[in-house]
This record gives sequence, structure tokens and C-alpha cells, in this order.
Amino acid sequence: MVDDNAHAREILSHMLKPYSIEVDMVSSGALALEALETRGDTPPYDLVFMDWKMPELDGLQTLAKISQIAELPAVPAVVMVTAFGRDELIQAAGLLPLAAVLTKPINQYALMNAMSQALGQSPVVMTQSNLHAVETQQAIKKLQGAYLLLVEDNDLNQELAVDLLTSNGIQVDVANNGIEAISAIEKATYDGVLMDVQMPGMDGLTATKILRQKFDHAVLPIIAMTANVMSEDLQRVKTSGMDEHIAKPVNIRDMMTTMAKWITPSHPTEYHQHTQQMGSSTDCPDIYGIDVKTGLSIAQGNRELYFKLLSKYLQGQTGFIDTFKQALTDDLGLAERMVHTLKGVSGNIGATPIQETAAAIEFTLAEQEIISDALLFTLERQLNTTLSSLNQWKRSNKKTIEDNIIIDDPVALEAQLNTLRQLLEDDDTEATDLIDELMPKMAKNNRAHLTALNQCIGQYDFEQALRLLDKIENKT
Repeated sequence: MVDDNAHAREILSHMLKPYSIEVDMVSSGALALEALETRGDTPPYDLVFMDWKMPELDGLQTLAKISQIAELPAVPAVVMVTAFGRDELIQAAGLLPLAAVLTKPINQYALMNAMSQALGQSPVVMTQSNLHAVETQQAIKKLQGAYLLLVEDNDLNQELAVDLLTSNGIQVDVANNGIEAISAIEKATYDGVLMDVQMPGMDGLTATKILRQKFDHAVLPIIAMTANVMSEDLQRVKTSGMDEHIAKPVNIRDMMTTMAKWITPSHPTEYHQHTQQMGSSTDCPDIYGIDVKTGLSIAQGNRELYFKLLSKYLQGQTGFIDTFKQALTDDLGLAERMVHTLKGVSGNIGATPIQETAAAIEFTLAEQEIISDALLFTLERQLNTTLSSLNQWKRSNKKTIEDNIIIDDPVALEAQLNTLRQLLEDDDTEATDLIDELMPKMAKNNRAHLTALNQCIGQYDFEQALRLLDKIENKT
């Protein structure tokens, strides 16, 4: 690759990496000739990308000299790159062996076709889907090794985002609200922040305004993650000092390409391509009110993650309607946060009907209008039916458990119960993962208590969960 502009070289090299192409870069025509002459026993270059307008020896002059190098076992195909007119370049080239022309700014589709033309291959038929996949992989490559802070209060959204980031080579810490975020940023140096907007304690807008007093945009990029994408919402995001936004439910391409615009890893790591864990259609449950195909896509094809998110949704939204109705009477701010969260998590699993109804209710509350009985009834019916279907799916997919199986090692059981108690005392919803492990190891009567305990966690009633744990330990 020959270009006197270092930034241009890096961009083109970055665009070529997903194709596993070995790339050497030089900054002038003279250095290009030297590289070709001194390659020795190393396999010859197949392709040269040559900038046209360079000082001293321009691209066409260099091309004319390449064919005169006696030591070359084969003359490589030359793609001339130009920010000027294509026709002007072709006319200036005359009879020189120009394999293809690539005009700046370069896009992936044009690059692939120029390579195909230069190497004598058929033109590339690039669908929008193919182009999006390439863009996503390029963004992921740029981001690998980044160290980010995710600020998000909902555990389902946390788990989805953390999995999407870590599975693509990005290190991430988690803060549950703006206060925790500011504390974390005082202790560690992050390459960027993904900031939820609506959170209890301190919201993302307030936290960003405080952070911007100390960190400018270049030092600490802050990107909003929000389910509110109305123009006035996005204006508040910008005014607070955030650089950009990622819409919820998450689209993996939009997420990665948006992050790649603003975030540069301080310690980049070697590129590896994430392999999606897609299965056959028989692996996908049929759940009322949920578009499983959409949900799996959001989870980047990871069935294990997606099914875990479905279980968390079932646990977290059971009892929502009763709590929400009470909040409408006692605390409208809480009610608005609850329905905002419901909208977001529903979108992230593909529960589109619930997402849309929750959005309508959130808008009504924001306008300080009374929610109609019909709208509230619609949400209640959708939630009840979907949660019932989720319950049925979970039961049908759970392995048969003998009524009185108890773990062979009582010491190990005691240790797990102690860990569960610690998690509950810390108000840590990760306790649900441990409950899943414990369930097949418990007697039937204790499994019923564990199920009730799990529901308490979903409603953030950790005091009742601890009382239920006391009953389990007394009977174990």
C-alpha cells in the first residue's frame, strides 16, 4: 500500500484486515519500488494500492517504473487510488497497465469490486446485509481491547450488553447508576462510557454533566444507551455532554459502529472474529407475544444468552402490573421509570407488542395525562399472556427432576447456600444464577421455596427472599 498520507494508509489497511490480507505500507513511490526490489525469496506482492497524487514520484510515475524492475518474478496488479476524477486518472494513465481505479472516500463495496477487477475475478454482488456484516466486523476489530464502563441499572440489560461486549473482545466494568459511575471513573481509566439515561439515584444526564466538568470529549467519550429516541430526548442527551446515542433495543451493527466512531482502545488487542451460536429452528421456542428471531438477533445469535434473558424477563416482570398500579397512585416518578424499563427489556427480547404498549403509557405519563383503562388493560393482558407462555416454555424445557433428590455433598450445599445468603444481603440479582444451579439439588418442598425466593428477587424484595432462605436452611 503506497500513500504519503499516514491516516489514509491506516484507513485502507483497516478496511482490508477482515479479508485476512497481509498488508505492507510505505509512504512514497521510491519506497514502493525499493520494497518490490528487495522482497527476495518472500512470495511476491499480488496487489498494490497506489495513491495517484504524491510528491516527487506520483502513482503513475511509480507504476511506469514497476514494470522495469528486472528482479520481479511477476508484476503485481496495481489499483490506483485517487481523490480526483476517475476519468482524469484513466486519461492520464494512457497505456500504463492500470488494473483498477478506486476513488476516495472509499467504501467497502467499491474496495471489494476493485480488488476483484484487479485480480481478474467476477465483480462482487454486495447485498445490504453483506455490507452491514462487513461494517460490523470492521467496527469490532477497531474496538477490541477497549476498556469500557457500562452504566445501567437493569440486570437484564446489563447481562445483554456485557455479553455482547465481552464476546467481541471488549473489557467492561458495570455501574448501576450515575453515582457509581462517577466513583468508578475516579478509580480507573476507561476508553469510553456507555451511559443509560434513566436510572434511580442519579440519572445519566446528571452524571454526564458532572463528568464533563473534568473530562473533555477526547479524553472520555460518553455514549448514551436509551430507548427514548424522540428529537427532544436526543437533544437532552447532546446538551448534557454525551457524544452520541445507541438506541434500545440494541442493534449490534449500530452499537458497534457508533462506538467505533468515538472510542479508541488504549491497549488494542489482536482481532478475532466472534462466531455466532445459531442453531436450527427446532431450537427456538414458540412464545406468545415474542419474536424469538428478533430476540436472538439482538443477542447476536447466542441461544444460551437469549434463553437466560427470557428467564430473567419472566422473573423480573412477574408481578409488574400490581406494583405499577400502586406506583400510579403513590409515586408517578417510579411508575414512569418502571414502564420505561419494561419498554427497554421487552424490546431486547423481541416482545414488541409489550414494548409498544409500554411506550404509549410512558408517553402518556410524560405528558402528564391520565392513562386510560383500555391502555392499562391492554398492557395487563399482553404481559399476563406472554408471561404465561414463557412459564409454559420454561417448564417444558426443564429437565425432569425427581421429587426428593438431594445433593450428595452436604458440605458443598451448605457453601452454596452461604453464597446465596451473601448475594441476597448485597441485594445482588446474580443470586438468580445460583438458584438455577441449586434447583435440581433440592428436595421438592425446598424447590417451591426457591421458586418463591426467585420471584422475590425479580421484585427486588430481598428481605422476603432472606426469610425464605431461612426456611430452606431450617429444612435442609
